[in-house]
Amino acid sequence: HYQWPTIGYMRDLENTDMQTIRAFYKSYYAPNNAVIVVVGDIDISATLELIWKAYGEIPAQNIDTYHPKNEEPQEEPRKSVLAKPISTTQVLVAYPAPAQNSPDYAALELLNNTLCDGESSYLYRRMVIEERLASDVSGFLTPFAEPGLFEFSLTPMPGVHHDKIIEQLSVELKSACQLLSTEDVDKARNSLE
Repeated sequence: HYQWPTIGYMRDLENTDMQTIRAFYKSYYAPNNAVIVVVGDIDISATLELIWKAYGEIPAQNIDTYHPKNEEPQEEPRKSVLAKPISTTQVLVAYPAPAQNSPDYAALELLNNTLCDGESSYLYRRMVIEERLASDVSGFLTPFAEPGLFEFSLTPMPGVHHDKIIEQLSVELKSACQLLSTEDVDKARNSLE
């Protein structure tokens, strides 16, 4: 699951025995579960020979197929406010998003580009230039094999409360669905290409 750190939590590592660690290493750090990247002006035959010498004798392993559990749907918004010693407030808003192999992912990628890519993008124009509620707006769609998040990051202008930013973002996203034109989408498609 994406909510866990890649290497795990320290308490998990401290409570794991060496036999489990070795079994995990043998199972997943195997040639049939690895990618080797070689960059530069190389001699292909010599490089392949070096790779074979280093890895060729390591046997492939049976790797269990991963079947992620479906998470319970989120029925209502969740909100956390963190007080940190930083000079500017940051507002992060995230919505559930499909996995990268979903047919809907490409459409959301186009939408993200249309909404957030550059100073002429819809959200930047509306929230930074016209409404002057934020000094910056960006968006990110997580490119994962499992469903992830469509995230928006906003930096409120001094004196603008985070609730106002969240409220206006919601208004702008609803408006964008009605106001974005074919030209806007074509511009995003050209930018991504």
